[in-house]
Amino acid sequence: MVHVALTDKVDDLGLACRKTTASGVMLEREEAIGACYQQLFATGSSVLVSDSPIHFPAGQRQYIRRPVDLIEDRFTKASSLEAALLLTAVVQSHHTDGIDPDLILLVAPVEGAADPSHKTVFIAWREAGPWRAVDLRVANTQPFQANVAAASAKVAKIMGDNAEFADSVDAKGAGFSKNDRFAALDFAKVPQKYWIHGLP
Repeated sequence: MVHVALTDKVDDLGLACRKTTASGVMLEREEAIGACYQQLFATGSSVLVSDSPIHFPAGQRQYIRRPVDLIEDRFTKASSLEAALLLTAVVQSHHTDGIDPDLILLVAPVEGAADPSHKTVFIAWREAGPWRAVDLRVANTQPFQANVAAASAKVAKIMGDNAEFADSVDAKGAGFSKNDRFAALDFAKVPQKYWIHGLP
């Protein structure tokens, strides 16, 4: 799990996302991810996400804003990487081990892009086997279920076509393909020495 000293804003937002039902019962599993996605990216006060690809590896120092910065600044567009870290922080703020799926950050080339360093960022998870995912570049324009339908097929193909990469993510919590096309990080499995400190 990413080591984050969650701010009240991230924590409060995570709780609000999970209590969207009239009964106030906490949402779990994919329903919780969907509720947080909708509240972050598809409401009137959405966090704006750029549909431009990111460059990965960046090749130079890259500034990545903290999740709380994205919540406070609703006018500057977030990169797909920033949006993925925000969604993860909000969902994980009230994560229940053994019930909620663990989230995996996956960086992959944009389909059809001439430059293979042009990447998009997915948040992926598994419930009862099949891969499920959302593509953060289209978070403002695709409702959750439509995004899941399209992104899940892409992620399943990536993992199915790159068995060594997928096995590394499963076994070690992180993986990089030999050709630098794909990178992934399982927030629940990555060893502590690789934790991200100072977020959100």
